[in-house]
Amino acid sequence: MSPILLKSGELSEFAIQKQIIQWSSLIPELRKLVIHIPNEGKRETVTGKNLQSIGMIAGVADLFIPIARNGYHGIWIEVKSQKGHLSESQRIFLGRMEQQGYLTATVRSLEQFQDIVNRYLKTNSTNTPSCDTVSNI
Repeated sequence: MSPILLKSGELSEFAIQKQIIQWSSLIPELRKLVIHIPNEGKRETVTGKNLQSIGMIAGVADLFIPIARNGYHGIWIEVKSQKGHLSESQRIFLGRMEQQGYLTATVRSLEQFQDIVNRYLKTNSTNTPSCDTVSNI
């Protein structure tokens, strides 16, 4: 299990993501629709090759919400700690998803996730969510 706090005292990505899943389970529209993609961690070479052979791709975002809104097919969300940064493969993946019509975002707290998702779910054709953490707006 990942630590809740980093050495710096900040919440880890694991802790932030756990908060997100717990909060999402309380929202009827999101319940069972915030999907974690288990793509993190180091693996032995054989295991990594086996996973790649069945479709695992480097850089896939941590969370996916398959709810379409206002021309977007859904939203891919990468969770980072306060000092965490996107890897090159994560940037590439998020860019590809934007090209395919998905909204993408990077969040560093439960509050950022709540803000982005609440605005995404409430948007209409003239009110697209806009936030520094939303990648393609």
